[in-house]
Amino acid sequence: MRKVLPALSFFLMLVTAAATLRADDKPMETKIGDTKIVIPAPPGFVNVHEGNDAILSVMQKLTPESNKLITGFVQPEVAKVKDGSATLNKYMMVQYAASIETVAITPTDFKDVKASVAQQDLAKIKDDVNARLKEVAEGKLEVGKPTMLDAFIDQDNASAFGMIAKYSSDDGKGGKSESKVVGGGAFVLVKDKVLFLYVYCIYDGNASVDWMKNTTKAWTDAVIKANQ
Repeated sequence: MRKVLPALSFFLMLVTAAATLRADDKPMETKIGDTKIVIPAPPGFVNVHEGNDAILSVMQKLTPESNKLITGFVQPEVAKVKDGSATLNKYMMVQYAASIETVAITPTDFKDVKASVAQQDLAKIKDDVNARLKEVAEGKLEVGKPTMLDAFIDQDNASAFGMIAKYSSDDGKGGKSESKVVGGGAFVLVKDKVLFLYVYCIYDGNASVDWMKNTTKAWTDAVIKANQ
């Protein structure tokens, strides 16, 4: 694969429908255990589930073994590139923790989930991500220790925080090139299930951080509303 998704799994949660190529696609319906869950697409993005195998395959490979990937979202023009050469400047993923797939999560349980995520070991995250990138990118991409951003959602049924990660990759000339990616992770309690919503974009100063936060907030609100 000529291009990889550099930040697809840069923070790994400890408890962690065919698409058409149209923006603002019809919400995806799926099940976690026996519970039906609705996943609306973020405005301006499309669902790649069964619509772009190359992108979905990379997302699947970089999903932690403890999690299950539901789907991902990309911009419409990116979804049309199906040979693995697409460059993803902005993208999203939805996952859930396989270990609690059939468990009903109470508001009290959700408080414990929030606490466990807040205590993540960033060094371990870096090692886990590099192990997965070694498989997908053939050792040509490496991530440094992520930098935490402040939490920006903290409510009874949702919480979110952000990170910035620096990546180095072979430049094809015997040297290294570096880039940064900003990512947001929201964990959301809907219908007694916990969803993980991931939002990523190439880091380009404060504007990219603001975009990540605003997109994560709006998408979190839309997912909660769709499942009421």
